[in-house]
Amino acid sequence: MGARQWLNDHQRISGSLGSAVTLIALFFMLARFHRHQSNGRLEPDQAFFSDDDGTTYFRDSAARLPPFDHHGKTAFGAVVLRCVGGKPFVAFLRKYDPTELEQLEERLRQSPTPGLLLSELGARAEVKRPHESRWVSYKSDPKEYARVTTPQCPGGGDAFTSVMPDDPDSGATN
Repeated sequence: MGARQWLNDHQRISGSLGSAVTLIALFFMLARFHRHQSNGRLEPDQAFFSDDDGTTYFRDSAARLPPFDHHGKTAFGAVVLRCVGGKPFVAFLRKYDPTELEQLEERLRQSPTPGLLLSELGARAEVKRPHESRWVSYKSDPKEYARVTTPQCPGGGDAFTSVMPDDPDSGATN
């Protein structure tokens, strides 16, 4: 049985796995890379983004919620992974609907602990794999959301690790 068939046969498990991967990526973006300032508020550090559909990716402030303008191009959040023995790659891209984005940015401005919004961010995100055209949310199509957010290593295999923006071998263009 292939991975795709297994995902189709086990939709609840694959949906949960996809959601878990998304939440883990969001956790690292918003929680792991925060440091306390003297006033006790959290200052975000770096996250990955792509403005060329996942072909390349760059670092920017983790406080930025995608999409946003990056040198005249639209930038989206990028979840970057590395398979065993492989190079880092963009597993999937994420963005927020303009109305959702406005609400989330306001909530983040008001929250002294942005990490508490992780489940809300994951639930509201739209995702797609690089070079695919359709964006999907968990709310609109849980099965497709699970497929998109379930990592697939280039060349096969399923053992991967998250790549962090502070990794000197991250493959980021900046």
